[in-house]
Amino acid sequence: MLQAVLHHDMRADLARAGRQLLRAHRLLPGAPTSVAAEVQVVTPHNIPTRLR
Repeated sequence: MLQAVLHHDMRADLARAGRQLLRAHRLLPGAPTSVAAEVQVVTPHNIPTRLR
């Protein structure tokens, strides 16, 4: 039985990476920065009721 799943929003990460590339090439204002990816742990205890 599956007890936990890691959820990773690849679309959001790709958007952040694109903005950082544009900053690195000075096409957007500001300096490129390192941003940690957001990973969510989904378990049977934190699944919304409507999805169970």
